Amino acid sequence: MIKILAIIVMLLSFSIFYLSQNKAIENLDVLKPYKERVCKEFDGKVDVVLADGTKLDCLSDEFAIEVGFAKNWEKLVGQTLYSSEISGKKPAIAIVDSKDITKLKTLSLRYDIKIITLDR
Repeated sequence: MIKILAIIVMLLSFSIFYLSQNKAIENLDVLKPYKERVCKEFDGKVDVVLADGTKLDCLSDEFAIEVGFAKNWEKLVGQTLYSSEISGKKPAIAIVDSKDITKLKTLSLRYDIKIITLDR
C-alpha cells in the first residue's frame, strides 16, 4: 500500500512538473524578434491590445500586422482582417518562412492584404 501511494505521489509530482514546463514553453514567444523587426521597419508598436481586447502583433500608422509562419496562413488571414476592421488600419501579414504561400497570395490579392516576407 505504501509503495502504491509513493508511486501515485511520484506520478502526480512528475505530472505537475511536466505541465508547468509546457506552460513555460507556451509562454515563450518565438516570433518576438520578428515582431520587433517588422514593427521597427514600419514604425509601429509591438503586441498592441485593441479596443475590444484583441491582441495584435504590430500596429503602425498604416497597417495592422500579424506575424507568423506560412503553415498558419489561415489563422493569420483571419486575425489580420479582424484586427484591420477593429483598428481601421490596412491588413498586413509578415511571413517568417515564405516557402509556399500560394494560397496566402491568392487571398491577399482578393482582400488587399500586404504580404511582408521576413528571412530567418
